[in-house]
Amino acid sequence: MARGTVTGLTRLRYHDTDGRLRSTPCGQEVDIPRQKEYEHAVRNGWIEPLAGEKPTFAESSASVSPPTLRREPPRDWRRRPSLWFITPCWRRYELTRICLEERLWVCGELADMGIDASCVVIADDENLDSASELGFALHEFPNNGLGARFNAGISYAAAMGVDYVCMIGSDTWVLPSYFEQLPERGTVRASRRLAITSKDGKRLHRLGLTYPGGACRTYPVEMFADFNYRPATPEIMKGCDGSILRKAKSLGEVTIDYAETDELQLVGLRSNVQVSDDDLLIERFGLSESGRPWAQLKLRYPAALVDRAREFYVSERRKVAV
Repeated sequence: MARGTVTGLTRLRYHDTDGRLRSTPCGQEVDIPRQKEYEHAVRNGWIEPLAGEKPTFAESSASVSPPTLRREPPRDWRRRPSLWFITPCWRRYELTRICLEERLWVCGELADMGIDASCVVIADDENLDSASELGFALHEFPNNGLGARFNAGISYAAAMGVDYVCMIGSDTWVLPSYFEQLPERGTVRASRRLAITSKDGKRLHRLGLTYPGGACRTYPVEMFADFNYRPATPEIMKGCDGSILRKAKSLGEVTIDYAETDELQLVGLRSNVQVSDDDLLIERFGLSESGRPWAQLKLRYPAALVDRAREFYVSERRKVAV
């Protein structure tokens, strides 16, 4: 148990000895039982240790530099659950912009459902401009490992006092109904339903994922506290979902709550800049396909965004033809 005075935030959030989230306002003394949380707060200037209580940092944590953040948590953060989308971005600027605009729509819908939602974009290119224009959080970070980028986003959200994080790509749409139930402690929300467009935008493939963990995984942030909120293997460029889930499971049993709200609850808009092997996904998990993707998506997603996405693929096909 370590003690100090809250100085750097309007309220400091931390876990008590029973693992429950607590908060203490600025100016009051606080006891923090988890050494890593205490060290993290001291390093960021959120806590001033009491006289004679100067912490001795472990070597394992001394080599890690948590983000220095000074912005306050959302105004209603103690009355409403908060969810941040963690989205690393790299190139494919037009398609990413369309997907970030879809994310903005989702955040608005979630606000009506009583959830404070936003997105942190991790990038080092023009995608940061799109994120800034849409009012999302920015984290400029080099493209030297996709795992490191996810770690940067998760630790950023944790430092902002966010309750839940959802790992989602910069080419993906998701329905707000997917978040009607947020995961409880020790539980991960995930989807075994995934639809992907063909790279020319002419077809829509519905998949039924059978591997453990599914896609679009949503975690309580507290699950990563023991890893300094950096659960992914930093240097990997693919397989980040598996890396994060394995780390979460290393501390104990993790329950996967598979959401089944809609067959098109999760949609990947594919392009030539792609990490996954779509042909292999279709071969292993394909259920059906359709030649009318945009008409079907209009039944679930905003028509204007669907039209933007369709026009993007038409434009790309014209470029190829030329």
